[in-house]
Amino acid sequence: MRAKNLRFLFYCAMVFSFMYTTPVQAQFFDSMGDSPRLMLGGNVGNFRVSYEDFKNIYGDRSGGSNGGFASFLITVPYNVVVKYREFQKTGTYSRQNTDLALDWNQRIFNIGIRYFRPGKKGFSNHFGFGFTIMKIEEKGDYSLFGSQNRTPKKSNAGGFFLDFGIHYGFNRYLDIFTELEISSAGIEGKSGFEGNSVGGYYFSFGLAILPF
Repeated sequence: MRAKNLRFLFYCAMVFSFMYTTPVQAQFFDSMGDSPRLMLGGNVGNFRVSYEDFKNIYGDRSGGSNGGFASFLITVPYNVVVKYREFQKTGTYSRQNTDLALDWNQRIFNIGIRYFRPGKKGFSNHFGFGFTIMKIEEKGDYSLFGSQNRTPKKSNAGGFFLDFGIHYGFNRYLDIFTELEISSAGIEGKSGFEGNSVGGYYFSFGLAILPF
């Protein structure tokens, strides 16, 4: 994990500490009451990868991406959250008057902290952050990431994510939500800045249940 990512997470922790001590947020830090601890959900949405050269091969940096998550309430309002989704694209690359068919499969794993009180009826919102790990597999006869541009090629990326969501709870057991996630991840330890990152922007809608 690069130092810039650790500094980012440290700053996020400082923000959480400030929120904990402000009177405005005191309403979130009362007793657990009947707040459910486990939240399970799925979402459908659109992911736009930041990697600049992606569009030269796959035509468009955006595409559908479906996933799911599980969160567990430790103490109000802190939840541990684990998220997973996949992003797939197909494209062609022309080389020496030959069109090469290519296939991209990206699996995204997130683990972090979510600031949210589950089980509330009506509107509420969440903020979360943490680490992201991405597994990429390229199939065809060309790779975006060098190694003499040979495939099949498997690559790993690591970085961080932020997410923001708006929820509507019908009751303590059922919740719908919309969410924006921003992630940054560099391939094999390289920089994850915009244009070089295989992270990106993910906007989704979902449904969650809160069994207990």
